[in-house]
Amino acid sequence: MSPLRKGAALACLVLLAVQLQGCGARALSEPAFGPSAEPAAASKTPSAVKPAPLTAEPQVKRVSMSPPIPMQLVNLPLFGDRDGERIDKLLNWVAEADRHKIDGVGLSSPLHGRSWAVDLEYEDGATLQIRPAWQCESTQDEQGDTTSNCQAVAGKVWIAGSDREAYFADSAPLFRFVTETFQEWMPGVKPVEYPELIRPGQPFAIKGHGSLASEAHVVLSKDNKPLWTSESVAVMDGEFEINGMLPENSVPEGAYQLDVKSDKTSYGFTVNVSSGS
Repeated sequence: MSPLRKGAALACLVLLAVQLQGCGARALSEPAFGPSAEPAAASKTPSAVKPAPLTAEPQVKRVSMSPPIPMQLVNLPLFGDRDGERIDKLLNWVAEADRHKIDGVGLSSPLHGRSWAVDLEYEDGATLQIRPAWQCESTQDEQGDTTSNCQAVAGKVWIAGSDREAYFADSAPLFRFVTETFQEWMPGVKPVEYPELIRPGQPFAIKGHGSLASEAHVVLSKDNKPLWTSESVAVMDGEFEINGMLPENSVPEGAYQLDVKSDKTSYGFTVNVSSGS
């Protein structure tokens, strides 16, 4: 083969490899995001190509857990620059989830988002959410009031993303992860550590854990009147620390409101200010 024809053949092979890799990456962010999205029935036509592992671009920025109701604890997120091996394993489960094995008949997404959810955020802004699939039965009493009883269906999940409709899939590892085993990788922690007693003239610290914010600051107030505000600090991989010190004789002793604020959430606590021991 001439050098020219040999170079052209190699270029074709490289182009084919790039095209195949692009198809695998596209599977990352196809579904439509949101707990209120209407699930679409899965296609019954089997895929001709087995999905590639979801480790190509776009890269995952963060994986977090959404609880069914507000809780006192938050779950530590996974970050793409720190937890790549675990995120790759999760993405491979998504790629291997069989959406053609079930047609979705009789299944529903959790009502009003009342279930645990795995939320993936990508560097390009795309999102992916995984919830357990539900099966609901409705009954009507003599007064005509309807009651729905819903339960998660073992091994079935609901997957939705930011640029396509939701779908149901068969996946035992994803179901186990979203309902139970996420605690192994993403344990629950108190979102804020704060001092219950602040002494003027002495330093104190407020620490945040598992935050999804990019910055945070603290406001000390009395009767809704701010008396001291910290500088904003950056949140790095879910963690932050705010250090402060009240000047001596700056505020009277007593109970105060301590608000830890960020661009995502706000937490309020009651603290005491006292110069005594």
